[in-house]
Amino acid sequence: GGNGGSNGDDSNYDGYSNSRFTIAVGAVEDDGERSYYSEPGANLLIVAPSDGGASGITTTDIEGSGGYSNGDWTDSFGGTSSATPLVTGIIAQMLEANSNLTWRDVQHILVNSARTNDASDGGWFTNGAGHDFNHQYGHGVIDAGAATDLAAVWANVQPEVNYTSGTLTVNQAIPDNSNTWTTFTHTVNQGMKVESVEVLFDATHSYRGDLEVVLVSPDGSESELAAKHSDSGNDWSDWVFTSNANWDEMSDGDWTLKVRDQGNDDTGTLNYWSLSLHGTNAIVDSDGDGLWDSNETTHNTDPLDPDSDDDGLSDGEEVLDWGTDPNSADSDLDGLSDGDEVNTYGTNPLDDDSDDDGLSDGDEINIYGTDPTVYDADADNDGFYWFADCDDDNSSVYPGAVEILDGVDQNCNDMTDEGFSGLDSDGDELSDFDEFHNYSTNHLDNDTDDDGLLDGEEVNLYGSNPLVADADGDVDGYYWFDDCNDSDENIHPGADELLNGIDEDCDGLFDEDFQTIDSDGDTLTDLAEYSTFGTNWSNPDTDGDGLEDGAEIWYYFSDPLVADADADVDGWYHFQDCDEGNASINPGAIEIWNGLDDDCDDLIDEGVYPPVPEQEPQPSLETVRVPYQSYVGETAGFRATSANTDDEIQWLIEGQNYSVDSALSLVFGSVGEKNWEVCAVNGNLSDCLNGTITILASPSSTGDGEASGNATGQNSGSGLSGTSGAAGGLTSAQYFAIGLLFLLVIMLAFLVGRRGGGGGGAVKWSQQQKFTNPGSAKLPGAPTLPPSDNRWE
Repeated sequence: GGNGGSNGDDSNYDGYSNSRFTIAVGAVEDDGERSYYSEPGANLLIVAPSDGGASGITTTDIEGSGGYSNGDWTDSFGGTSSATPLVTGIIAQMLEANSNLTWRDVQHILVNSARTNDASDGGWFTNGAGHDFNHQYGHGVIDAGAATDLAAVWANVQPEVNYTSGTLTVNQAIPDNSNTWTTFTHTVNQGMKVESVEVLFDATHSYRGDLEVVLVSPDGSESELAAKHSDSGNDWSDWVFTSNANWDEMSDGDWTLKVRDQGNDDTGTLNYWSLSLHGTNAIVDSDGDGLWDSNETTHNTDPLDPDSDDDGLSDGEEVLDWGTDPNSADSDLDGLSDGDEVNTYGTNPLDDDSDDDGLSDGDEINIYGTDPTVYDADADNDGFYWFADCDDDNSSVYPGAVEILDGVDQNCNDMTDEGFSGLDSDGDELSDFDEFHNYSTNHLDNDTDDDGLLDGEEVNLYGSNPLVADADGDVDGYYWFDDCNDSDENIHPGADELLNGIDEDCDGLFDEDFQTIDSDGDTLTDLAEYSTFGTNWSNPDTDGDGLEDGAEIWYYFSDPLVADADADVDGWYHFQDCDEGNASINPGAIEIWNGLDDDCDDLIDEGVYPPVPEQEPQPSLETVRVPYQSYVGETAGFRATSANTDDEIQWLIEGQNYSVDSALSLVFGSVGEKNWEVCAVNGNLSDCLNGTITILASPSSTGDGEASGNATGQNSGSGLSGTSGAAGGLTSAQYFAIGLLFLLVIMLAFLVGRRGGGGGGAVKWSQQQKFTNPGSAKLPGAPTLPPSDNRWE
């Protein structure tokens, strides 16, 4: 069978193994399942054990290193090359048991003695004769004992008979990559018991491996002749496939070849095929018609059809009883089937005129409706029987008589004067038939009423009466039926159309010539100006307002008959201007913020914004510098600045108000905590800050009874005196003390910074104080002051 199973090969693709004269053998493992390399195929007859499983075949080997092993035997022999010799040896045993066996007897015995293996495989099916078959295993695993026992008692099969269909040309395109089968059916009428089947297959294809080919027998057994596989070769050229799946089935019936393409982008055509069956004769009356199948072959009838000619008489009745032709439904060719003559009408199926009246039995039944067993007569002796003659008392009336124009059916065809429907003897465009039957005019006179109009013109063109003369009332050359006003010679077909609301040319349209004319070029046609708008079709501006009539109608939607004005003379007409009394308001004006629709677009102040009012500046303290402490009689400096140049600096110290530009110098006359407040003021707005300053006894006091706070300019009431802008009024000794004190403060600051802590008794001079001012925090631009423990510069 071949060892290409693992590569998708099929034994039917190998010409040496799919011959019906060859016993194709497959291989199975020691567990009965197909060896992986064993090729399947419909041509397989049986399978035999080989390797591929747990163990191989044990057999003798070539001596020495030339064999499978160094010894004289091996247990690894395998492949179909080991399965086939096993079958050969068993056949030798069969021939030893019965030396009269032919090659066909051997195949029969192997089929009938094989054992079904791998029963769970889904490929097993039972054919129409009861044999199990599988494309991987054929009819099963060979059984040496059963085969030898059956051979011993085997009676030789009957001589082989063969059937071939001949070449069945189809030239059918095979759809590409389709799951739908393309089918071809051939009916076999020869009864035989089948052994092997051959299919000659010729197809043109660019990738033959895409094709699947299946043969279906009359019993429904399917032989897979070719499966989709990897084969890029072109065409199947007169390839013969073989199948052993139909063993002992009956041959008669429909054999169907199914083909489909299971790959992409490769197309092909089945050119032709043929079916060949091989087996033995089956002596039976398959169709039960009383003729043996062998006799049906003699009479060329269908052994599967009891009535081969479908005439109502079985093949046996025709051959054995009536002597009629079983292949002709009408043996006497009288138009009646043999079955109808015998079973229905009682006529002679071998006599075409049973009553000898000159009419065949078929004509009497199928044409004339007469009794084929009763003689028929012709009363007027015109050669036509009573049932064919429409007037059997008038010898001039009969089928085939010459028809004349007289209203009589002379030729018995159920039509009257039919020969005159296409004849016009007088050339007046009316047929003779119509003139005689429909209009009563003279078919030999083309103007029956002598009015100058042909009878055909009056009927077909003008709709007038061809028997009554017609007149022209206004003598304009047009008859009343043409002229839309036969009393006015200026109105008739062909007259010139005027723009006046009258149909001069009788075409059913008024002033139609002016539908596309615009004489004054105002985009309105003359017809529209005249009939619709009432404007002057020769004046483009009927109302003289400077707007053309067409513009007023199509663009401005104003009345072209009433002059339009521009009251405010702003260049915009009243139907455009939303305020005709204000020249600054019109569709071309620029919108401004004024609560009006300046540009007439139904929107007020769109796209513009109101002017931003000027805001008064917010007062804002920028810097405030006040010492922590001072001494009685010493000058204390106060300084504040504002972020805005327009702000006024106002101080409130111990109940007294000071208004200064920036700096203020005061001399306190008494010790204690002194309150101060400073404000940046602008109008009704202010930004304020407050705090205290500690006044100590003067360190230069001598104790001679002089008041320590007394000094020139001292305010005895408040205990302080001062100047704004500069420290005026100080003595030279005071200046010296202040400078010395300033120097000491610097030195103390330097020492404290180096030692990480201050020494006792140092005076904190000019240190900026930070106070909470609830009012200033709420004002925009309030100053951000440094922490209170920082020194002020």
